[in-house]
Amino acid sequence: MEISCSVCTENIGTLQTATCHYCGNKFHQPKVDTSHVNCGRVMSLGEMLAIAYICHSCLKETEE
Repeated sequence: MEISCSVCTENIGTLQTATCHYCGNKFHQPKVDTSHVNCGRVMSLGEMLAIAYICHSCLKETEE
């Protein structure tokens, strides 16, 4: 089953995917250094003392 990235809409392989903490959508987040693009980032959520994956779409919304 093919999964599309919610940010760039390209196909995502199972080893390079993450789920956004805010919207729940899947996006490119390679776990190792590769030529694949990152469509999000890992952030520290201080209020919850946790680390979460956030897609670039949600990051843009929080910056506005």
